[in-house]
Amino acid sequence: MTPIPARRRLRYVSTILAGCLKRSAASSRWWPIRGEEPVASAVAERFARIVYVAGMMLPSGVTFAEVQSEIDGSISSPSGVTGELSWSADGKVSTVPRAAATAILFSDCPPDMAAMAALKLTPQGEGGRALRVTTPPERFGRIPRLYVEATEDRSVLIDVQRRMQQLVPGATVISLPTGHVPQLIAPKLLAEAILPFLLKKEPRGSGDGPSQNQPTPIPDGAFR
Repeated sequence: MTPIPARRRLRYVSTILAGCLKRSAASSRWWPIRGEEPVASAVAERFARIVYVAGMMLPSGVTFAEVQSEIDGSISSPSGVTGELSWSADGKVSTVPRAAATAILFSDCPPDMAAMAALKLTPQGEGGRALRVTTPPERFGRIPRLYVEATEDRSVLIDVQRRMQQLVPGATVISLPTGHVPQLIAPKLLAEAILPFLLKKEPRGSGDGPSQNQPTPIPDGAFR
């Protein structure tokens, strides 16, 4: 089989990333999926890599709100878009107001792009955002991880991103000078960041196994 040139692979991945907004924002908000590590660890043979893009890489038994409140110093005045959400009467569904979306989620996008993206956002159930996952220690860290941090992110602040990296060590880290959605504003830059990681050849579990990189223990009440 003839190898695909690197430039062509990059263009292909960039096209996929640029289309993520159209596909995913049509049905959900830009909250990253929680629980990637527990799901992947449970069926490790089906996963080769995990990539977090300014994502919620959470330690076992801890929610994003708890990590966020540790950095913010208050759970009642959360940073990012969390404090701007509009809630349903029963508190189970939230919506990002359009002004907050353009100012926070799409802060570094041109106005027309930000407005288009904000229009595609839909209400989201709180069950996913508040998920508290559990990862068995013996299964943690079996799959190589890449964390792409967005240094200008106004939704998941860089201090929060880096606190999650401390709490869940072992990931390769790459910094991008973008806001919350590099896949929208800088798809080529994001593709250049993740493609080498996705194509890297290494034995499963090397450099990211349980013996080298256990999750940082969380003292009782640390996030309460």
